[in-house]
Amino acid sequence: MLRDFFEQPCGVGTGLNIRMFSPRRLRHLWKLLLHERRYLVARGRVIFDQLRHPSDPWLTRDAIEFLQQYLRQNMYGFEFGSGRSTKWLALRVERLVSVEDNPIWYQRITQELVGLDVDYRFASSSIGCEGYVGQLLGFPDETFDFIIIDGNWRDACVAAAAQKVKRSGIIVIDNADERRDVSPLGEFTRYPTDNGVWETDIYVRV
Repeated sequence: MLRDFFEQPCGVGTGLNIRMFSPRRLRHLWKLLLHERRYLVARGRVIFDQLRHPSDPWLTRDAIEFLQQYLRQNMYGFEFGSGRSTKWLALRVERLVSVEDNPIWYQRITQELVGLDVDYRFASSSIGCEGYVGQLLGFPDETFDFIIIDGNWRDACVAAAAQKVKRSGIIVIDNADERRDVSPLGEFTRYPTDNGVWETDIYVRV
């Protein structure tokens, strides 16, 4: 159990992001305390928030609150990258497609989705970008009310999602602080969120 406590996060809404406190990273933690105190405080707030909301997706709090207001029981959604978010979303919408490329993580989340109506798909990394993103491209344009992108080949996922989300639908891009090609979303309205550790951007199709 102690090993799980320090395991590296994997997927949207994995266990607490406290790997930074593992023995191997204590030296790095000390440097943060000396030189990046604001970041360290923000990280502590994120951990506290995750403790208070253990079932919520691993997104910024503002993004989660946006989704809580946006989601409706009759909606149809898609996500790249599974985790706590998968169950959280499935309990709030009518239909959900979720794609995962990590076989170990896929087996773990499969057990947590028993009894829920989720089209949960394993797309091995060995099939490459085309096969992974193709899980979304196989649907007609303007199929989904929302698409969450927190998996592999994110630039290609963004390009595919631009046409697969409905008018007035949303695309959620986690870790948006990492450089992404969002040029296909030029006609979308962007709502950035930031918790001091990472960013989650929400794009609304107009």
